[in-house]
Amino acid sequence: LYPADETQFSNNGIGSLADAVSCVVTEERNSTFELELVYPITGQHYADIQYRSLIFVKPNPFDQPQPFRVYRISRPLNGLVTVYAWHISYDLNGIPVTPFHTYTIDATLMALQTNSAIANIFTYSTDKPNSLAGEVWTDAPYSARNILGGMEGSVLQTYRGELKFDRFNVALLESRGVNNGVVLRYGKNLVGLTQDEDFSQLYTGVAPYWKGEDTT
Repeated sequence: LYPADETQFSNNGIGSLADAVSCVVTEERNSTFELELVYPITGQHYADIQYRSLIFVKPNPFDQPQPFRVYRISRPLNGLVTVYAWHISYDLNGIPVTPFHTYTIDATLMALQTNSAIANIFTYSTDKPNSLAGEVWTDAPYSARNILGGMEGSVLQTYRGELKFDRFNVALLESRGVNNGVVLRYGKNLVGLTQDEDFSQLYTGVAPYWKGEDTT
């Protein structure tokens, strides 16, 4: 567990959440990346788990540990709390990017950094050719995460690929993982399918902007 402003993760921070009952990370390709932690109120450092604090955890057997920011804490009567946290990359929702117009992938990724209206410690990279053509154009401030993949004409829509979030780096890759030749077939290795949508949003600021034909 770390305080909300931690960026280095070079020590044990506030301390280990050793009494966790369960801790599950769920990541969907180019979509959600979240953590759900069940913790007893009698557990060590329970009182230190606060809104916006960071939980540092290994999300899968292959990637390095990642920070997740607490956005919701459910406190039932059974003495076990459920803590919900988004990957640190969701902080990009709070970074407005001023309008830009680019024609190649390297120029677009650079604009996401240089056109940030507030401090932005995130970096951007890709394994695609730097000169890959594709027009990305915004006519008003949008959040960095929106421009990456949440709007018409986004980086994902323009250049295709799969996003990999690694702490404070965002990588647009040709593909993630490997093809093991497994095919999902209903009734064989797929026995059910459930779609669950949760549109949780938090606004912490407003970016006033005017646009129109009158340039004055």
